[in-house]
Amino acid sequence: MDAARGRGRPRDPETDERIVRCALDQLAEDGYAGMSIDGVARAAGVSKATIYRRFTDKNDLVTAAIATYAIQDVEDLRGDTREQLIAMMQAARERMIDGPGMMIMRQILAEAQRNPELVRLHRERTIQPKMAVMVGVLEQGIERGEVRPDADLQLIAELLSGSWMARWNRGEAFPPDWSERVVDAIWPAISA
Repeated sequence: MDAARGRGRPRDPETDERIVRCALDQLAEDGYAGMSIDGVARAAGVSKATIYRRFTDKNDLVTAAIATYAIQDVEDLRGDTREQLIAMMQAARERMIDGPGMMIMRQILAEAQRNPELVRLHRERTIQPKMAVMVGVLEQGIERGEVRPDADLQLIAELLSGSWMARWNRGEAFPPDWSERVVDAIWPAISA
């Protein structure tokens, strides 16, 4: 979410959080087409004007809410490169498979033809920043001598990020050690 626009009373972070949570809940439950600013306002116990002071339109609200949800799991990465990649994969699994992420992703994909602006904002606010974090972890791995300096970092990030979706599309269960197995499958090819 953007910092407070203009003058006036500072925004209440609890209200911001409630709006975002209600938008995500409604998106997962009713789909993008079924959700509305009115419905989010009712569920959050705020007026439509309160939402429009924070977000320009439904696309802005939805993509900002998804981005807020998506960045919560990458703020504190510790350990060596391999451990950080496993932690990121585990967070993605929890968010996408164990949480509402896959349902939300399906809603975004379903709108791709009708609403390219929604997809553009989603890529800009969520996909690209998440990929940048993963590439950053790999770059630090190069600096520490853990990752080969000639490794194609963007491709590695794409392979890792796409693995959960490929497994989900196949209808396979996610075993407890899935994140570690995925990272370990590519680690020999990228480790220094």
